[in-house]
This record gives sequence, structure tokens and C-alpha cells, in this order.
Amino acid sequence: MFLKEYLGQNDDSLQDYYRTLVFTGKGLMPKAFRSDEEVAAYVAKTRGAIGYVSSATTLDGVKTLTVYQSESGGARKLISRVEPVYPAILLDNHIGGTVRVKVTIAANGTVENVELLGGSPVLGEAAMVAVRKWVYAAGRSRTTAEVSIPFDAGR
Repeated sequence: MFLKEYLGQNDDSLQDYYRTLVFTGKGLMPKAFRSDEEVAAYVAKTRGAIGYVSSATTLDGVKTLTVYQSESGGARKLISRVEPVYPAILLDNHIGGTVRVKVTIAANGTVENVELLGGSPVLGEAAMVAVRKWVYAAGRSRTTAEVSIPFDAGR
């Protein structure tokens, strides 16, 4: 699945690529493993090794980097947006601003995670509660988006 989703290749084309590298003396065939667990174990014990495994794989002893693929180069369409409910004291004191959040969107369009990137923590908490209720159009894979949410307190 990784080859097709992220590299746009199948196993045969990747094997042909590496055979060409070996034949020309420019490279070696990569190690092959029977399971994601074997890949993770090899990477854990081999300095400088990298591997690609499913996100469901147990990865004790290795550093991880999650790969997200954007949908056809564009942003996911927001279908349902819930507006933040900010504390009344902010309005009363004319406290406003813009909050930036990173949103992780599941393939089915639900929001999996929201992380505050910038802005007031008080505004951020209210914004994150609302964003967790947003629904995006379904896609082929998990994606992330950065969203700015302005709050005008009537300055």
C-alpha cells in the first residue's frame, strides 16, 4: 500500500529500479522483511536505518515521522463548522485576537486532533473545543490543515 499511495509505484517497478542500481554499480538491493514488526525491529537495532511501516505497528525504540498526504494538492472542504464560544469577560474587556491551530482530519472527515500553534491560550481553548466538532469532506487518507480563527471583541 505504501508504494502505491506515496511513491506511485508497484513492487515490480521498485524492484526493477533497484536492479538497475545494482547492475550499474550505483547501489544495493534494500533489505526485505516479511512484516512491519520485522522492519521496526531492524531499524531499532541498526544505526542509520530507516523503514516505512503502517501507523498501527508497535514502534518501541525507534523515532517516528508520520507521513500525511494532502488531497489532490488542495485543502479538504469544510462541511460543518461550529463557532467558538468565548468567555464573556473577553468581550467585556475588549480582548480579541487570532488563534492558529493545526487540525488533523481523519479519512472519514472527522477531526482527530487539534493543536494550538499560536495566539492567546484563553482564546485557543475555546477555538479548539469548537474545531474538534468540525466535519470535513471524506478523503482517501488522514490530512492536516492549519487554520486561523479571528475573534473580534469589538475594539
